[in-house]
Amino acid sequence: MSRDRFFPPALLLLAVTLLAACTAHTPTTDPPTRPFSRIGAMSHTALFPRIEAGQHTAPITRIGVDAAGRWLVTASHDKTARIWDLKSGALQRVLRPPIGQGDEGKLYAAALSPDGGLVAVGGWTKAGTGSHNIYLFDRATGALVRRISGLPNVIHHLDFSPDGTRLAAALGGGEGIRVYRTDSWVEIGRDPDYGAASYWVDFDGRGRLVTSCDDGFIRLYDPQLRLIARKKAPGREQPFGVAFTPDGNRIAVGFDDSTAVNVLSGTDLSLRYSPDTSDMDKGSLSTVAWSRNGRTLFAAGRYRDHHNPSLVSWSKAGRGSARIRPIAKNTVMDLVSLAGGRLVFGAGDPAWGLLDAAGKGIRGQGPTIADFRRRGHVLRLSDDGTLAEVDFDVLGTNQKWETHVLRLDLAQRRLELDPDRPQRRLAPPRIRASGLSITDWYNKTEPKLNGNPLILEPFETSRSLDIAKGGGRFLLGTSWSLRLYKGNGNLIWQVPAPSEAMMVKLSGDGRWAVAAFGDGSLRWFEVANRGRERLALFLDGAAIGARKRGGKAATVPWVLWTPEGFFHSAGGGERLVGWHRNRGADRAGELLNAGQIGELFRRPDLVAQALDPGYPQLAQAALKESGDLEQLLAGAQAPRLERLGPARVRVAGPDFTARFRLQDRGSGVGRIQYRVDGVLIGQGDERGRFGLGLPNRREESRPFTLEPGRHRVEARAFDRSGRLASPWLVWEVQATGAARRQPALHGLAVGIGPYQDQALSLEYGDDDAAAFAAALKAAGRGLFRAVDVRPLVNQQATLTGITQAFGAVAAKAGPEDVFVLFLAGHGLVQDGRYHFIPWDLRYTNRKALRAGSLHEDRLRDLLAQVQARKSLIVIDSCHAGALLGDGLRLAALYRGGAALEHRAAIDRLMDKTGRAMLASTTERKFALEGLDGHGVFTHVLLEGLRGRADRLGNDNRTIEISELADYLEEEVPRVSHRVWRYEQHPMRDLRGQSFPIGLRRRGSEP
Repeated sequence: MSRDRFFPPALLLLAVTLLAACTAHTPTTDPPTRPFSRIGAMSHTALFPRIEAGQHTAPITRIGVDAAGRWLVTASHDKTARIWDLKSGALQRVLRPPIGQGDEGKLYAAALSPDGGLVAVGGWTKAGTGSHNIYLFDRATGALVRRISGLPNVIHHLDFSPDGTRLAAALGGGEGIRVYRTDSWVEIGRDPDYGAASYWVDFDGRGRLVTSCDDGFIRLYDPQLRLIARKKAPGREQPFGVAFTPDGNRIAVGFDDSTAVNVLSGTDLSLRYSPDTSDMDKGSLSTVAWSRNGRTLFAAGRYRDHHNPSLVSWSKAGRGSARIRPIAKNTVMDLVSLAGGRLVFGAGDPAWGLLDAAGKGIRGQGPTIADFRRRGHVLRLSDDGTLAEVDFDVLGTNQKWETHVLRLDLAQRRLELDPDRPQRRLAPPRIRASGLSITDWYNKTEPKLNGNPLILEPFETSRSLDIAKGGGRFLLGTSWSLRLYKGNGNLIWQVPAPSEAMMVKLSGDGRWAVAAFGDGSLRWFEVANRGRERLALFLDGAAIGARKRGGKAATVPWVLWTPEGFFHSAGGGERLVGWHRNRGADRAGELLNAGQIGELFRRPDLVAQALDPGYPQLAQAALKESGDLEQLLAGAQAPRLERLGPARVRVAGPDFTARFRLQDRGSGVGRIQYRVDGVLIGQGDERGRFGLGLPNRREESRPFTLEPGRHRVEARAFDRSGRLASPWLVWEVQATGAARRQPALHGLAVGIGPYQDQALSLEYGDDDAAAFAAALKAAGRGLFRAVDVRPLVNQQATLTGITQAFGAVAAKAGPEDVFVLFLAGHGLVQDGRYHFIPWDLRYTNRKALRAGSLHEDRLRDLLAQVQARKSLIVIDSCHAGALLGDGLRLAALYRGGAALEHRAAIDRLMDKTGRAMLASTTERKFALEGLDGHGVFTHVLLEGLRGRADRLGNDNRTIEISELADYLEEEVPRVSHRVWRYEQHPMRDLRGQSFPIGLRRRGSEP
């Protein structure tokens, strides 16, 4: 089975050339403002959903390097260009030109000025301006400094002259080439007499220019752009890459339809010789380059030796024997030589790499996405579409492909990587059915139904197929779209695809079309709503490839999101998706990632319901509360944080000060939040310091006390409304020296049995809290230098009492200490947000609930006061929704009921605080029944603290929170099933932490 899709470079670009030539657009002065569909009518906005994985998610089409070999620019179909530091391989900056729907914004060309100061990019770059544009960016700042407009077709290639005074562009659609002066950006020459698309331009040191064209001709120009020679490339039809030798005396030509390589005269284009490629009979060597000394000729493309695309090099300027080395996993799109015999390549994986003179990889970036491309991989689906399983590959640390299986169960809110048990009720795609003969559908441009062609767009390639039950419909996934057909071949609907549709599947109930795309995403589309997208999933393939097999999926960053902007994520997955905002034709776009709106749009409850029939109504109601994403982001500007000093810091001792510049960008400045190792530690309100007449930029500093070791310190700022945050600013800090002192244990145990509102009263909340406080005190003695655990029960557990108790803990707890919070009582979920009900709350309306509850924002702020970074939150709450009125019960429409709704809300709470968590949400009848005077969760928790959780068998007598979590996970379902024939499952999210919380006393049975 072949896993590769080896795309001919010219085919990737020619298809869009033809579309650009025949697609009419009404000229405008601004980028397009219709990105994606919403519930109801298409909305008007300048926001476009994008995946951001830290690397390209689509083929790298072109690369460019400065003369000194310090910087690399890569351009991609994913509508970004990226700047890389060639010394370290680190990503320096992402360049985001204005974009639009479909192909609008795809980049096919990039060049870096010789001094490294300027980046030129082009491609399908109309973005609503009526003509194609070349965008010029400042490499150091990422600012869009100029737009060259008026180009009549897509830009396939760009090249700066070696002296930096000129820029040449190769255009599609037979429009030829353009040349510009770089001091004024005035056009100084053009040749429109081309019979097809031009794919390459190359300057020599004397200012001459050579070009290739799909009409079969190579053209040579003098420095004044006068045509010197125009000759058919000998022996082949599709010349692609061209390159002058450093002295300009010879020109190498690579072909897209052959492995042939020619060396022509740099004077008149006559054939000088052809390197020996007689043993290379498959694929192509489309891109060519010379070593800096002109002694070695390089070529690559789709040609592969054995399994992988290979670099071919010939000594003696192409007359010597060939040396072949595999360098990529997919089509090599571009080669650039550096000093010392080094070479940089860009490939369709997407990947780039830097090779030394021996061809050995020095550094680079491989694909970081889940790869669905291998033939034989299958997408399997339940009849209702809520359970999906898909095969995919990732690139492992050994640079070999690993195959994995991903399973998403929306009904159970469960994401599994490499599950142990197969799901037999999942159906694979059907490619055969009685009465339907669909042929030539795999990697073909002319699929057929019963021998009759299905008409696609020119160069649109069919990739995947599924036939519905009964054969009445079938779904075709292509390089550009999803297409649903009737059994007779009539097209029902067609929707643009975010990337190549590698696998497709129709749900058995006919409601959903699901597709796995080349950008690494898995997406659900409504069949009855003309293919409108409803849900998407993306996970970090690089994290999977970097970890050991067999680990849990929770350790891998992932994100699920809906078109409205609601999302759920784990492991920092909110950084993987965002919304590109156009800011006009002459300004760079901006990406706002999901984490920047997480306080409003992180809704695990809604995401889990995305495929339910009632979801549109739930989403509309939620948008009334949070505000529409488009309206929120259309004009708001998050503050900007700029680090002062290096990102990596080593400090002697425990003290580190984060210094940064804070800028108000027009929407004011509100809270500043700080995290240490993912735990929210402190926040300040800047609203009084930024306002009318006040400076909009100032320097800030925040001191931290750190334990010895490596730490990640972060800061971000919200706008004045508190709805939009800046991205997190990060410092990696290595603190040296010994720990200052032994830690202390601080705890608050809050529990309520009888409420002031007697209708809410419970049996065991107060007893649970008192018993937990006693057990924690006993377990902590001898392990901590001091143990201070305070119970707050019944009348003590008012909102004021809880707030004051937090203040007392915050005054005493240091960064090295441990803090534990226990909450037992009623919990309520409203609008996806968790509310713990204090003793004195009386519900009259939603406003009263917000004012009187310990809700997630209030709890976040209280926890932020506590400097102890080793923190554990334990929640044993009973659902209060049924007692407080149907108006608060979103759970009535929620698959799985109130328990799952509470679990989703607690998930969201933990994301806000960054603290380790153990939780159970119980239905009231089980809370009333109890077990040995406690709720079952607390009963097992107490047993664990008394020693039963210490089960490692290492005789250290220490109870770690990971051991406590494991004990709860095993025992709570077992005990609840034994007592009630009902399995209660606790929640856990330890945020990668495990620290001691107590000692097992002698005589306790592990």
